[in-house]
Amino acid sequence: MKSFKLKKLKRSYLLGEHVWPNKKLTAKQAAKIVNKSSRSMSDFGRNLMNYRKYTNVYGSLSKSYMTRMDVRANCFPGQKRLNLLYMLESRLDVCLYRAGFGSSLDEIRQVVSHKHVYVNNKYAKCSSQELNPGDIVQLQKSNLNVPNWVNYYPNYPMNIEVDYANLSLVYLYPPQKVYLPINPTEF
Repeated sequence: MKSFKLKKLKRSYLLGEHVWPNKKLTAKQAAKIVNKSSRSMSDFGRNLMNYRKYTNVYGSLSKSYMTRMDVRANCFPGQKRLNLLYMLESRLDVCLYRAGFGSSLDEIRQVVSHKHVYVNNKYAKCSSQELNPGDIVQLQKSNLNVPNWVNYYPNYPMNIEVDYANLSLVYLYPPQKVYLPINPTEF
């Protein structure tokens, strides 16, 4: 599926909820955003809306990939929605983005596709690779600089140990808490 970029406000209109809580809306803009979950929807419409919400946060994910992840989330004990979020948060590109090694998920995916990322001393073949506890991720030093804001405001998740001097991170354990600006229901 081809990815297309929408402005943040237009994306909020499409999804029916305000997905960037750090941006304040005017009263006119807030009135345009109608909560679509209050209307009765078919199962297809609900699944499509949830798919759009997940791709809004995690970048362009294919429909077949989300279906496979949904099936795998059912295999684990606990809530299916939380299992799906934990699996998405353990992806290589999401961990590198959360650690601050890129300004967007697309930038991280490009760095991985150009083979500048090693996982356990082997090239990372794809950006959707799931990390296991104890995996060591390293980036080539000549190709990536740490952004300046990282030095002043390191805000990475607690389940990742980051070494900015060596451009590496260690995935310690699956995330215990996931914050999303959206409210997806069961996929």
